[in-house]
Amino acid sequence: MKVDRTINNRTGNKDLIKDINIYHCINAIRSHDLISRAEISKEIGLAQSTITKIINPLIEDGLILEVGDGTSTGGRKPINLKFNNDFGFILSVKIEASKLIIALCNLEPSIISTSVTDFKIGTSYEELLPILIKELHLMNQDRVFAIGITISGIVDDDKGMLISSTLLGWSNIHLCDDLKKEFGVVIFIENDVNAFAVYQLNSEFGKGHNSFVCMTVGEGVGSGIIINGKLYKGEFGGAGEIGHQILFPGGKKCYCGQHGCLEMYVNEDEVLHRIEQKIGQTVTYNQVFRENVVDKKIVDETMLEVYNFVGIAVINLIMQMNPQRIIIGVKKEVDTELLETYLKEIIRENWFYKKAKMETEICFTVLVNEKFVIGMAQIVTNEIVNNSILLGEFNSVFGD
Repeated sequence: MKVDRTINNRTGNKDLIKDINIYHCINAIRSHDLISRAEISKEIGLAQSTITKIINPLIEDGLILEVGDGTSTGGRKPINLKFNNDFGFILSVKIEASKLIIALCNLEPSIISTSVTDFKIGTSYEELLPILIKELHLMNQDRVFAIGITISGIVDDDKGMLISSTLLGWSNIHLCDDLKKEFGVVIFIENDVNAFAVYQLNSEFGKGHNSFVCMTVGEGVGSGIIINGKLYKGEFGGAGEIGHQILFPGGKKCYCGQHGCLEMYVNEDEVLHRIEQKIGQTVTYNQVFRENVVDKKIVDETMLEVYNFVGIAVINLIMQMNPQRIIIGVKKEVDTELLETYLKEIIRENWFYKKAKMETEICFTVLVNEKFVIGMAQIVTNEIVNNSILLGEFNSVFGD
C-alpha cells in the first residue's frame, strides 16, 4: 500500500546505521542545488571517506549525479553532486467535486504534464474508479514509483483510505488498495488542504516559517497545519477541519450532521444566496465573479459579511495555536486586497494583539490546482526517498 512511516520494526544494527547515513546524505544533496562530498561531510558530521562509500553506489544507480567541478580551497577542485530529479516520477492526483486532475511530476517535484477530466457532480466512487484508472494508465510511464491522491475530507493515511468526504458524498473508500491492485506501486492518500499546506512550506508564503496555518475558502472551508516545519494531522488524520467548528450553536444544519458550522456561513452557496436576496434574482458563480453581472458594491458588501465569520474563525485559530502566519487560499476572482484589509482589522481584536501587540501575519493566495498536486507530489517524494531508505526498502520502492 504505502511505505510505513516508522522505523520501530528495525533493530539497531550496522545496516540501520548505514541506512540512516544514506538518509542524511541524500537529504543534504536534495537540499542544495550543488554540493561537494567535503561539504556533505561538514554538514552531517561524517568522514569524507564514509560519504564517498555511500555516494558512489548512488551515482552508479543514477540517483545522484556528478555535475562538474566546484570551487577549490587549495588542491584539486571538488566534484559537485546533484540529486537526479528525473531519476523517477510520481503521478499526483487531485479529485474535486466534478473534476479529476492528474499530473506527472518528477522528484523535484515539478509538473511535466497534466490531464484534466470532467465528471458529473454526485458521481459515485464506483463510477469514478474506472475513469481514474483509465486516466492514470494514459499518464503512466516507465519509472513511476508512486501515486499520490489528494482529496477533500477526512483521510486515514495509515490505512490508505478516505473515511468521509461530504463534498463528494463518499465514505469508507479503500482507494489505495484498489489502485495498488491495478498499478503495483506504492499509493498515498492525503487531505487536499494538507497537500496545499505542504506546497506552501516549500514556496510562496510559507517558506522560512516553521509554524503556520493554511485556510482554503471556496466550495468548502478547510485548513492544513504546519508545526515546527512539519504537517500536523492529529490522532487519525482529522486535524484542520476548521470548516466544521461550531460558530452558532443550534444554527444552520450542516451536511456533516452538526448545526452552526462555519462552512455553512461562508461557502460559495451561502455567498450566492446572500447576493440573490439583495438583487431579487438567481445568479451563478460565473455570473457574479467572472461575468460581473452584479454590481461590485453588492458583491463586496456580501463578501465582507461572510468574511466577518472567517475573521471569527481566524481569531479562534490565533488563540488556540498562536501561529506565525495564516495563509488564506481563495479563488482568483476574489478581491483579496479588500478582504485582507478588512480581515486584518477584525483579527486585531484578539487578545495577543490587544495585550502584547503580537500580530499574526495574514496572507492571501490564489487557489490553483498546481499548488495541490505539487504539494501532494512533495509528500510522496519525501516518503519514498527518505522513509524507504530508513526502512531498508530502497530497492523495493525504486527497483533496479
